[in-house]
Amino acid sequence: PSGARDAAAALVAEAFARKLRAPLGRGTRAQAFLARAIDPGKVLSAVAPDGRLLGVAGYQIAGEGGFVGGTLSDLAAIYGWPSAIWRSAVFLALYRPAPGGCLNVETICVAAGARGRGVGTALLRALEAEAAQRGLGELRLEVTDTNPRARALYQRAGFRSDRVTRMGPLGPIFGFARVIGMRRPVGASVSRVPAP
Repeated sequence: PSGARDAAAALVAEAFARKLRAPLGRGTRAQAFLARAIDPGKVLSAVAPDGRLLGVAGYQIAGEGGFVGGTLSDLAAIYGWPSAIWRSAVFLALYRPAPGGCLNVETICVAAGARGRGVGTALLRALEAEAAQRGLGELRLEVTDTNPRARALYQRAGFRSDRVTRMGPLGPIFGFARVIGMRRPVGASVSRVPAP
């Protein structure tokens, strides 16, 4: 929603602090970059009746870009040019373009006070509805080996692992050793996702 960009950036920075510490660091500069780089056209939000942001789900579609875009100039505006250059190289090590015909889920994060209340499930349902509306046949996502809670949510929602990417020597830099790719056809196993 209008005015929620900073709240969304803070939520993503907190939820993905481990994964983003190498390219963005921590604290206000990481949040400032995210706020600048978020594409509001590639995010679905869960909002409380009082206007508080409860969660966000960012996605990517082939040829349309994704939730967190940004350019080298955006990085330089926050970190300066020398730092922006090496940070962009680190980002490239994390980047996976969305294949055609699917909605690639880049992030789902839920505010600490809203966890366990069905917000993540509702966001998954909203992502599926977005994919169906766009005529896309599959949802795809990646989850790190350090996030078993998210992986369990995705498995309950009908996602199945289809690949594992080992980070190799980059593992200690990013704080995780493996990334598990998961996928699910749009419309499959919807009844197995519990209602919020």
